[in-house]
Amino acid sequence: MEPNLVLQPKVRLEVSALNAVNYALQQNSPAAIHSIVIHNDSDTPLENLELWITSTPALCMTWRRSFACIGAGASFHAGAVDLKLNGEYLSMLTEATEGFFHIQLVQGDTLLCQENVPVTVLAYDQWHGYNIHPELLSAFVTPNHPEIVKLTARGADFLEKWTADPSLDGYQTQDPNR
Repeated sequence: MEPNLVLQPKVRLEVSALNAVNYALQQNSPAAIHSIVIHNDSDTPLENLELWITSTPALCMTWRRSFACIGAGASFHAGAVDLKLNGEYLSMLTEATEGFFHIQLVQGDTLLCQENVPVTVLAYDQWHGYNIHPELLSAFVTPNHPEIVKLTARGADFLEKWTADPSLDGYQTQDPNR
């Protein structure tokens, strides 16, 4: 059911979200929406609220969360959102496209406020750059490619030179310096 459009000027959303998503991001699960803050600048408390998140194109599953009450003049920090990105859609995307996260605060069948946050949806083989989770560049490594053998041998040579130990054991030892 679509909510009635009755926007309340004293209720607003503050959203912090990634400006780009891709298949590698979906596979590694970092939050696409870092935080949502609901501001109730009115003189009355807001009760029985639901926060809805959808998207266009269909890059995420619908997300909903209920809130019992947000006091008059108060703000509620919803924190990071465990939004499930649509891996099937993202894995088949061959060209980048523009989209939106649609965030709505609803009370019953009344839409109190909404934010449409733009997002670039990258093709499955596009990297979003070093500004957004730069460590995800490693998601594009093909571990069985012949060039990887050459690179790991070179990396082992550097480790031996720097530490006197050529072991590539950073994951096993859980030592980020390795």
